[in-house]
Amino acid sequence: MWKSATVYQLYPASHHIAKLDYLKNLGVDVIWLSPIYRSPLADMGYDISNYKDSDARYGTIEDWDRLLAMDLVVNHTSDKYIWRPGKSVFQGSAWEHDSTTGEYYLHLFVSKQPDLNWDNPVVRSDIWDNMQFWRASPQIDVINCISKTDGLPDAPLVDRMQYYQPASMYITNGPQVHKYIKQMHTEVLSQHDLIMVGETPFTHEASGLAAYVLPQNREFNMLFQFELMDFDSRSESPLLKNFWTLGELKAIIGRWQRFMRDDGFWNAAYIENHDQARSVVRFWNDTAQWRAVSAKMLIILEITQMVTLYVYQGQELGLKNFPRTWRIEEYDDVASQIYWNLTEYQRQKAQGKEAVEMFDILDSFAQKARDHARTPIQWNAGAHGGFTTGTPYMRVNDDYPEWNAEQQIGDETSVHAF
Repeated sequence: MWKSATVYQLYPASHHIAKLDYLKNLGVDVIWLSPIYRSPLADMGYDISNYKDSDARYGTIEDWDRLLAMDLVVNHTSDKYIWRPGKSVFQGSAWEHDSTTGEYYLHLFVSKQPDLNWDNPVVRSDIWDNMQFWRASPQIDVINCISKTDGLPDAPLVDRMQYYQPASMYITNGPQVHKYIKQMHTEVLSQHDLIMVGETPFTHEASGLAAYVLPQNREFNMLFQFELMDFDSRSESPLLKNFWTLGELKAIIGRWQRFMRDDGFWNAAYIENHDQARSVVRFWNDTAQWRAVSAKMLIILEITQMVTLYVYQGQELGLKNFPRTWRIEEYDDVASQIYWNLTEYQRQKAQGKEAVEMFDILDSFAQKARDHARTPIQWNAGAHGGFTTGTPYMRVNDDYPEWNAEQQIGDETSVHAF
């Protein structure tokens, strides 16, 4: 059943919980929610302050019991961090100083998302307890990062032109990762009928990811691998656009379609999610003439693969990135803001004066920023696209009066109908 399922990812901050009947009419088999846990929203809910309570904006635990399916974030955020004694001040480091203890805690992502110490059995026990509490989780966030290289070595200096240095060799697919996932399977997954997909960033080599999925290993049903999501990015940042060819795209999809099929390896297909810009912009043509055709072709690209299909909210409408004319102040995502501020700091330092506006960075942001997937869904041509009668947390895309769900439903030529 799960191999032929269509999974629809819902990003609660910009969807509309009262519109769930829309998904039923769309023919969705599984709803996957980005986190609705209680959170201070430093990273839009992926920084969790209480693993056993829901954010009041999205309802109550009783409401959750009627729904059951959410992204599980267990690599980072807890009160049991990975601590080390301080040696120096690491500006821009993955280590954050805590003045109370005089030590530093590890955070692979923003400083308000400290990494959990999976080597601590008490932490793992808490995670199993939380998973049992929610009783569902289709995706486990950055699961290949839960075990780090022994000794937590510093990343080597490989590019003096970059402020940050790549460290994926030390933070992914670590020595205990499969041991811990197998324990997860024994303690939780084997006790429930769940679809389990692991998110595995920073790793493109298929042979290194096979062990997570092969049935005899009793770990996950499938993975979100990132090769297709990364091939149009420059090495220094996923927010920067890289040129690509159709041959490269076809080779990546073909390789993953054929990989260990006879041994039971199974793929998940996605071309959009809450961390990716809109696909009609990234992979095709979003001009007025070609936008609908492009969205339909990308739908065909996904559904003709032998995979479990994942669709991100708005993808079925052919939603696109917001305009290039929007200034940096409109970019709400922490990743965009951090990269912008860092790059501006570097330029000011190099020039010794106030930096000029960075049009080249905004050009890439207009193509690649995560913010484009997070604008409110455009339900109709009313104020704020029918998303709210108040003030939305993020501006609705400018094209909502002529491109919205109400306009497409019932139109036999629309992306939604297709």
